[in-house]
Amino acid sequence: MVTTGTLCPLILFWTSLIHLALLPASVSPLSCYQCTNEKTNIHCVDDFNLRSCDKDTCQTITSYSDVSEKLTILKSCTTNASCHNQRQEYERSCNVEASDWVCVYCCHHDKCNIHIASGTTSPLSPKSALLSQILDYVFISLLIIPVSKCILAET
Repeated sequence: MVTTGTLCPLILFWTSLIHLALLPASVSPLSCYQCTNEKTNIHCVDDFNLRSCDKDTCQTITSYSDVSEKLTILKSCTTNASCHNQRQEYERSCNVEASDWVCVYCCHHDKCNIHIASGTTSPLSPKSALLSQILDYVFISLLIIPVSKCILAET
């Protein structure tokens, strides 16, 4: 027969093990492509332009001017807040069918800003973001409830 006294250490052990498994293997800086005022993406995505990023977000800003008939690509390392502020600022002008447009793409893993920002993709759709939040809540609840019962049972 399993009692609370023998079950709680097992729950705490497995919960700790799961937490450790979810941690990144090592903390290493993010790698982002970085270039300024390039006319084609091919010039931005070579090994020379892949650099270590001391912030949390890779960014691509792509713009087009019908007057100058010029496509401009900028890839950089920035903060999540800064990137998403710029994305919101240019959200209305991110229409590649328009005569002049600017699109901003933000991402958070190595080499993720390899493509140009076209306004056709986003890291998470609103439905995917909601589903992710729900799954996070359920997962955390499954970990916290047994642990809290063990702590209460031992007191």
